[in-house]
Amino acid sequence: MRRPSTPGFIGDKLREAREARGLNGTALADLTDISRQSISKYEIGDQSPSPETLERISKVLKVPIDYFLTPRKRTLDLKSAIFYRSMSTKTLTERLRAEKRFIWLQDIVAYLMSMVDFPKVNLPDFNIPENPELITDTLIEDTALELRQYWGLGLGPISNMVWLLENNGIIVSSYSLETATLDAFSQHHFDRPYVVIGTDKHSAARARFTAGHELGHLVLHKHLSQKDIRTPKTLKLIEAQANRFSGAFHLPERSFSEDFLQVDLDYFRVKKSRWKLSIAFFVERAKNLGYVDESRYKLLRRYISRKGWTKVEPLDEEIEVEKPQLLKDSFELIIQNNVCTRSEILQKLKLNPDDIESVCGLPSRYLSPAEVIKLPQRKSAKLKRDIEQPGEVIDLFGKKA
Repeated sequence: MRRPSTPGFIGDKLREAREARGLNGTALADLTDISRQSISKYEIGDQSPSPETLERISKVLKVPIDYFLTPRKRTLDLKSAIFYRSMSTKTLTERLRAEKRFIWLQDIVAYLMSMVDFPKVNLPDFNIPENPELITDTLIEDTALELRQYWGLGLGPISNMVWLLENNGIIVSSYSLETATLDAFSQHHFDRPYVVIGTDKHSAARARFTAGHELGHLVLHKHLSQKDIRTPKTLKLIEAQANRFSGAFHLPERSFSEDFLQVDLDYFRVKKSRWKLSIAFFVERAKNLGYVDESRYKLLRRYISRKGWTKVEPLDEEIEVEKPQLLKDSFELIIQNNVCTRSEILQKLKLNPDDIESVCGLPSRYLSPAEVIKLPQRKSAKLKRDIEQPGEVIDLFGKKA
């Protein structure tokens, strides 16, 4: 007797959704009351689940049934490096979960870009050596300053780091990565750079530094592949380089020499509200620039630990965390201008609305057809022209950074 099946079922999409939820095959089998062997056969394409079985899988993985039946038309970039802080086997499940949700983010961006004009990528090529071992601290400092000048930032504090990246064509998403082992990651996905910042353990100051760190990878390590960063030695090197870039970009040497009159924790505490960077960052920057020697640096670090500032610093609760707006504003524009309805969006993307809302910074249930939420028009997003026909391209301007 022939087993019932679901025509058009795509096994790769099952594996993608399973890994996006952080589940292995055994865990999914237990949750769905399906054998581990059957799950494996579904994923490799040897079998197709019955409609009833697929419905159970769909509910457990919290994705629409159509998700498993719709092939992805766009090409995935499997060569460009995704920059994580750790590539150890201990973080494999967390990285797989992050990467699959990252694919969903890219699907959403591709959909939005079919209707919205995103800012063009404005990240110059600085002719950085492809071999990270040839990248010196001096080169990093000079490149960070050159990028500041290219973007017209001057030497003062950056008012909003996230908006700065978005205004220059970098897709930024901030959401819970559901793990303590990942802070953030970034990738040059073909010609469009992406930065994802976890919300799990980021204060405003830490998130700003992290954004600069990921920008450092995009600038310094653009030509590296996944294969290039597999060795612990290389990973350690490029992480240190990205840290140095973030420090140099946020606080150039000349700015430090002119605005910081002393190296002292209480003095750094006062400067934190102006630069919106951590006290620990100022200590590290002072060391990198040679304003303190190793013994003084270690002493300052001990003082930070004694004060309990390694986890929470003064002003952490007062400085507002910067949130991406580009994707959120894009959805607001196409809905408010009647380009697409919420139902049409969900039908096209075939993703759980909770996932879309999470990675795009939308309010909970914003895309739910059962509840219509009207948000006030933001000054940060404008239309170049009136929308006359559904499907016409909208031009999305950035914000002042």
